[in-house]
Amino acid sequence: MFAMHCSTALLFGMANYLQIQSWVWSPEVIAAIALLLTAALMPKWMTRQFRRAGSSLTQIGRRPLLSLAAVGMLSFSMDLIFASIVAWPAPSFHDEFCYVLQGDTFAQGRMTNPPLEHWENFETFYVLTHPTRQAKYPPLQGCFLALGQVVTGEQIVGVWLSRALAAAAILWMLQAWTTRKWAIAGTLLFILNDRLIMWWGQTYWGGAIAALGGALVYGATIRLVKRPRWSHGVLLGLGLVTLANSRPIEGLISVIPAGVWLGMTLFDTKIDRRKFLVRFSLGALVIIAPAAILMAEYNRQVTGDPLTHPYVAQASQTGWNVIQSILPKSLRFVAAGAKPREEVKSPFREWVAASGRWGRGDSNIIGVRLFKLNNRQRAFYLSLPLALSLLGLPWALKRRKNAFAFVGTAFVICFVVWHGAGGFPHYSAPATPLILVLIVESLRRLSASRIGPFRTRLRSVGELTIPVTIAMFVLNLIFIWPQNAPGLGALSKVKAEIESKLSSRPGKDMVLIQYANFPYHIVDMEWVYNQADIDKADVIWARSVGSVEDAQLLRDYADRRNLWIAGVRNRTMLRIARVPAESIDQAIRLLHTSNRGEAIETKRPTSSEPLPK
Repeated sequence: MFAMHCSTALLFGMANYLQIQSWVWSPEVIAAIALLLTAALMPKWMTRQFRRAGSSLTQIGRRPLLSLAAVGMLSFSMDLIFASIVAWPAPSFHDEFCYVLQGDTFAQGRMTNPPLEHWENFETFYVLTHPTRQAKYPPLQGCFLALGQVVTGEQIVGVWLSRALAAAAILWMLQAWTTRKWAIAGTLLFILNDRLIMWWGQTYWGGAIAALGGALVYGATIRLVKRPRWSHGVLLGLGLVTLANSRPIEGLISVIPAGVWLGMTLFDTKIDRRKFLVRFSLGALVIIAPAAILMAEYNRQVTGDPLTHPYVAQASQTGWNVIQSILPKSLRFVAAGAKPREEVKSPFREWVAASGRWGRGDSNIIGVRLFKLNNRQRAFYLSLPLALSLLGLPWALKRRKNAFAFVGTAFVICFVVWHGAGGFPHYSAPATPLILVLIVESLRRLSASRIGPFRTRLRSVGELTIPVTIAMFVLNLIFIWPQNAPGLGALSKVKAEIESKLSSRPGKDMVLIQYANFPYHIVDMEWVYNQADIDKADVIWARSVGSVEDAQLLRDYADRRNLWIAGVRNRTMLRIARVPAESIDQAIRLLHTSNRGEAIETKRPTSSEPLPK
């Protein structure tokens, strides 16, 4: 049995790592080969040039404020340039639409939205319908989106700002952890990583904010251990609040080693314990106390209870979430609220069941989890050239601070892979700064290697890995991602085209969606997402739930000039027909007396009008 598990894990790893048929052309493999060949054959004059470049980074690092501003501006510029040249980001996944709703709500000066009268027609994934209408997620990502919307009119600008702040925070953390040169080099790995740019800089679901929180926590922790100051306690509290309002579960797990580290410091006879405790605890409380009050008020406005998080309240309506799945039955949450219809619950349950089978229930569990670890986490953070840095990891871990970074990383990665939510990299975002610490410290040890007859070549590997990796990132951004960027060809773009056509007509529109292939509709292809102030939207999207409810919905929105009934299959709109106000009952009757979606596919209601081309 053990041999079967190991062989399956090996097969999964080889299939992903080498890309089977096209592995020879994989950018990672080519970059790794180039790195090894260059390290083996590089002449001494080239070695001197790389060392001079490293000295230049050291000079930049001697001006801390300037270097922090520079990396932030570089990060923001990279995101803006890519979006302007390739494709302007559009939300694609459920999570993104929820964050967009949050940002739109906050931008209008509200914490939440009132419940809708026809909530059954407007319910959708991850959005609380009662007692108020709001996304279930922690609010910090929505705050950044709102900032972008208020300042520039574009929510994505808030995402770029969060990545810029994360880059500056990571540099600040690394400045206390390693040398100036390696601190800047590690930050460049974060800024120029093509996968980070695509998934955290060109999407709306974030990741950079949690990385910002992790960098603040560990940057403050190492400074408190070395020389405690009141300001370090303030920044520690700011990091904890950032994690609590972005990725609270993974954030809590990631800071456990930091708490242990600070606790061990109290037993150090060389420090003034009273001074350490006062500066650490009071500084943190200055931030944590008011933040806790604001968090409780947000919960109260959204759920009616300051101690009930929207995530928990929404879970009670759908019957599942990640927290519920890992708690004992005696501790699972039960709350009153509106119950979603099967159009929302059934596909979601199927997705959850598939995720559970893939992540926890599969008999070949070792191979599956290792595949997920390699496919989602390793490929995102540790490209093949950077994997060579692990040669120096044993020597890096001899230092206590690096050992704590390793433990924090291991905690988060293991939790993300174990809980069966797909292992997506934004779940492990709080550990991103720690992963960079391990990479940088390993390469630094490797570049100073004195091991055996190959020490010169090992030093070359340590010095060349980051330049070669950055070159690979840039080439990926130029040649690969423009054809594969997240959201290209996604449902959101299809909806945007339809909304553009509808908006070209005079008056406002209401579109009633009928899923032609329910219950086999792909769960990710959800059409019903709306603005925060739904009555002011040019186009309102609603789902068909029943003849009585649908007819009443259209009658109540008859003041809109254009009422439409549309049949969809996954991301394709099969047919859309205009319904005059006097023909609502006839159109709804035709829709519900035929097989689901058939009326839309093959017939048109009386006085129907095609969508303009």
